[in-house]
Amino acid sequence: MVNIIPAETGPPEWFDRKISKVLPLPNNNNFVKVSCNVNFGLENHNDELCETYQFTEKNDKIDKLNFAPIVKENYILDQKEKLQKQKEKLINSAKEKKKTDSTIKAINTKFEKKIKNIDKTTVARKIRIYPNDEQKQIINTWSNDCQQIYNKCVDMNNNNNNYFNKGFMATKKDIFNLVFKNNDMICPYDMATHEVQLFCANLKSSFSNLKNKNINHFTMKYK
Repeated sequence: MVNIIPAETGPPEWFDRKISKVLPLPNNNNFVKVSCNVNFGLENHNDELCETYQFTEKNDKIDKLNFAPIVKENYILDQKEKLQKQKEKLINSAKEKKKTDSTIKAINTKFEKKIKNIDKTTVARKIRIYPNDEQKQIINTWSNDCQQIYNKCVDMNNNNNNYFNKGFMATKKDIFNLVFKNNDMICPYDMATHEVQLFCANLKSSFSNLKNKNINHFTMKYK
């Protein structure tokens, strides 16, 4: 998520030469390498292939700086109102089409999360992992389970074109029971759910392309 700065607000207050001079810069004496703990994989690989540093001295001048919000409060309120109206419109539409309670709940959860995080920024870190032989076997088992789930979705759709009309939340448990029967599902539940959600998204995208005449026909295929 990226904060949107309206043109009329101008640059943020911290965009200043004097303040920039206060920010610490690394030199030969003021930083040290620390252990790279990513809570996954072997520690010696993490420390060897991932370098993390921290300053050895605290800069008291930074703590004294008061940064003003870069987005005006009125602008945030406007964006929240827009999202609220979009949410209500989609929920009312879902009710008119007699969608399931789980579908309506998913819409509400999605927009409430957007509204809550309207003035926040999400940071993603890219981490390379080096699994050992046992971890590789686990990951391959998970992958095979997910492939079976997706392929079962293809079978169910080919047998009944209306099977997924109720959405992935209403059908995922039936799919899991058909794939694993009385056996326990090995892969994480979220991964299994994502496979059904992914199939439904692909199916919806195909119907949209067909409706918009971008394609003449489509066939859902195995992974």
